[in-house]
Amino acid sequence: MRNFLMISPYYPPMNFVGAKRALTLSRHLPAHGWRPAVLALPEHLERDADLVPLVPDVPIDRGYRSGPLAWMADVVDRLTPVRPVGDSRAATTGPTPDGLWPRLRRELRGLPLDKHAKFLPWAFARAARFARRHDCRLIHVNAGPFSAMYLGTALSHLTGLPLVVDLRDPWAVDPLYSEAWTAAGKAMANTLESLAFHRARRVVLNSASSLALYREAYAGRLPPEHFAMIRNHYDPDLYDAAPPAPGPDGPFRIVFYGHLTPLRDGRLFFEAYRRFVDHARLAPGDTELVTLGEVTPADREAIDALCLRPYVSAHDWVPFTRSRALLGRADLLLDLTGPRHHLRIAGKLYDYMAARRPVLTVSANPELQAIHAETRLGRCVGHDVDAIAAALSDFHDAKRRGVPFQPDDVALARYAAAPAARAMAGIFDAATRGAP
Repeated sequence: MRNFLMISPYYPPMNFVGAKRALTLSRHLPAHGWRPAVLALPEHLERDADLVPLVPDVPIDRGYRSGPLAWMADVVDRLTPVRPVGDSRAATTGPTPDGLWPRLRRELRGLPLDKHAKFLPWAFARAARFARRHDCRLIHVNAGPFSAMYLGTALSHLTGLPLVVDLRDPWAVDPLYSEAWTAAGKAMANTLESLAFHRARRVVLNSASSLALYREAYAGRLPPEHFAMIRNHYDPDLYDAAPPAPGPDGPFRIVFYGHLTPLRDGRLFFEAYRRFVDHARLAPGDTELVTLGEVTPADREAIDALCLRPYVSAHDWVPFTRSRALLGRADLLLDLTGPRHHLRIAGKLYDYMAARRPVLTVSANPELQAIHAETRLGRCVGHDVDAIAAALSDFHDAKRRGVPFQPDDVALARYAAAPAARAMAGIFDAATRGAP
């Protein structure tokens, strides 16, 4: 068994909802001879302590923040204003603020740094000692990316260990990130990304569109085979028990498992939902849209303007491991992305696969059409009010007629964690071939 150092978006809490890929790979890679040694945030381990045993016998460093200068991170936290969730552009767009400190703060916000960058000065030495102590043979950065990628790249230079960069989303070439950066921030991101990619033995993307984009962006600098694709996935053994599927009676229940943000707001869907409700002549008790996570003020205004308040309810957030009890009772699961998310596939889609309920995807990514056709999971439509309303009517009619939901189990199995881990193990084996 060979150990590898795993660094994820939060160094990484394998049990944190946002690091499902790190968790599922950690569970299945040992079957292929690779065991992770993980750097983790103590507060996440404490918050989700019940999930830690899901990956047994994994070395975890809980205290990398300790050190003679650790108090500086608390000072930075107190001086840094809270940024609205999902609105990273708000910090660097608009008129230039008056005053030296507001201008400096804007410039700092326009750099490609995340909230964990302040830990990097003392994380390098601690991470290197941790990697040596557990005889790690490779560094795997599972990131979105920011500090985790910076740390992994520097450690690879310092230790000589081969590096595999596993990007959650496209980064410097994606305007959803870069438009929030200042000119200095864009230059810094391009340089740091290039350094990491050239240092890495392989760069892994999670969608075909991202793979094609990066191969084109780095044409002439890196060979096409330097980039690979392993999709996100689900681990069926991590989820709670599935409830019985709802019958033809009862309200038509739609569940959106995620956050609504300025880049992925629900206003278009709410308009289509209102049109569907009117066309089907449904009373508030006949249908229900359940949202989890955050909702923007613009979405709340749209709900009130369309008189949808009696048709929309909010549910407390549940971790993905306990989501199937909720998602499994839905008649329809909503996979909603913004029109500019054409390079990405929402992670919730894989939780929906585990729930085995019909899915309506609203996306501009053509890959999702193919995924739905392959798995028979549901339907993908574009950002068109009429198309969304028509799809809702079709799913509603299928419920009332008692049409059974029959996804393709063989196709769904290809999106499970075990095949993804097998592919990643192959990349690890190739990356370490000939390495000291």
